[in-house]
Amino acid sequence: MGCSSCGKNNLGEKLGKCKDCIIASVISSVIFWLFWYHSIQLFGNTAGKYRGYIFLFLAIFVSLLFIAHILAYLNDRRKVTNISENKENTSL
Repeated sequence: MGCSSCGKNNLGEKLGKCKDCIIASVISSVIFWLFWYHSIQLFGNTAGKYRGYIFLFLAIFVSLLFIAHILAYLNDRRKVTNISENKENTSL
């Protein structure tokens, strides 16, 4: 899915770099967890229980996407820190 903010279509290019994509994954995660919770409360063990499974699957998937964004962001920050430390050490 393309992002209108960063203009990148490839997930690997924008993973952890686009703050709008990170915020969208957080909001989506919260919404799907709320949908799952309310579907369990409303339908329980009736015929609507499959909706609960669908929302649970979507909530887990979007939460994993958010975790991937955070891990990629932290990895990129570590790389930038290591590069800046190497530049300081070689300039001595």
